[in-house]
Amino acid sequence: FLRNDDGAALALLIGVVLVAAFVRGAVFDGRAGFCNAICPVLPVERLYGQRPLLDVGRARCASCSACGRSCIDLAPSRSVKKLVSMKASPGAGTSPDVAAWVRTPLGAFAASFPGFVVGYFSAPDGPLETAVTVYAWILGLSLASYTMVWLVARLAKPSPRVGLAALGALGAGLYYWFAAPGLATALGAPGAAGPAFRTAALSFVFVWAVRASSERTNRVP
Repeated sequence: FLRNDDGAALALLIGVVLVAAFVRGAVFDGRAGFCNAICPVLPVERLYGQRPLLDVGRARCASCSACGRSCIDLAPSRSVKKLVSMKASPGAGTSPDVAAWVRTPLGAFAASFPGFVVGYFSAPDGPLETAVTVYAWILGLSLASYTMVWLVARLAKPSPRVGLAALGALGAGLYYWFAAPGLATALGAPGAAGPAFRTAALSFVFVWAVRASSERTNRVP
């Protein structure tokens, strides 16, 4: 709502994010102020950063000061593993909860993300007055997505590595399914190029998913 149609509103939002990044970066050490704390796209980067296709190293940190917990720059797979690990509750018995990782913050985000993507692209643009409707629609689809993933996790018992890789691929695949035609148009490509953009994006998503779910490629030294 609003910001897809109102340039001033979008500029204001970007300005608020920039100020928040500057202020917190001045107060806290390293990336702990913004990047590893309140960055709006941090959960998405954690989800897709489990196993990047291209390792570009720590471009933003010349040295590590251990400023944040489970920094994804240091070891992507180890960072994600820590964030979805849950200790057994006292008196819960010895049987592990196969769906416990879905209840962690990162697991819950990953499980809800496919529904969020569908909700975003299926919600029509509108003025500020449509905010409640838009939020309710996207929240409803996110909750439905989480519920379905939780049920699948209980029945199929995928490991966190496989589950997060599948959810990351599903979220990315849905995003590019909806966004590819618009991206082709924005880049000046003919309308017929939309399906080609979509096919190329989904191919990269498939390669990433296979890589991210592989035990061998996620082994941490």
